[in-house]
Amino acid sequence: MTKNKLLEVMTDKSVDFLRHPVCHHTPLSFRRKTNYYEQIMLKHPLPSPFHSLAEYLHGGLLEADPSVQSYVPQPYQFKINGKRYIPDVFVIRGNQKIVMEIKPEAQTPFHYEQYLEPFLHKYQIRFEVITNESILAQEQKAVNWLKIVQVLVAANKSRIRTTQLQDEIMSKLLMSDEGIELGDFIDSGDRQRTYATEVAVFRLAHAGLISLALEQSDLGFDTVLSL
Repeated sequence: MTKNKLLEVMTDKSVDFLRHPVCHHTPLSFRRKTNYYEQIMLKHPLPSPFHSLAEYLHGGLLEADPSVQSYVPQPYQFKINGKRYIPDVFVIRGNQKIVMEIKPEAQTPFHYEQYLEPFLHKYQIRFEVITNESILAQEQKAVNWLKIVQVLVAANKSRIRTTQLQDEIMSKLLMSDEGIELGDFIDSGDRQRTYATEVAVFRLAHAGLISLALEQSDLGFDTVLSL
């Protein structure tokens, strides 16, 4: 157990655990008290628990950000001033390690920040507070990406190969000045026939190699792809 004045790390792990955390299990009793969501993600390829709609949508936004390599929901268990506290998510973005807390704007500034920020800084980990409102403002984009993640997780499980298709899609986009609609790659009358192409498009987008217009409308056949 690591102590820092009024803050304790309750998980009995080495200092490396702070830099490489593991998702904490959410008890069934707590799930019933919260707006609980769970989904296998790509950048956290395990059942990922989210304790609110804002946390769940934020997971979708992390998947959409190609600069984010990985993240861990519910990463640590602290005790601060005698009260149990689990941050919402640990994120690796580029060469940065960040612990994030998601709160309604009315509940900021977050009163635990004064303890967490200096403690985590010793281990080259930043602490950030993100408001629910800033996430909900991007709800459409997040929902679309959560759907894409579901498709890609299933494709990875089935070991769908798409390298050649990805090259073909990139070649077509290189020759297009205005982008191409998703429906030009996917057969709306026979989705199964073009399933691998759909997966290829989503893999390119997830890697940040192409862009999908997902901010204003539902993911669909008229979604525009561009470089």
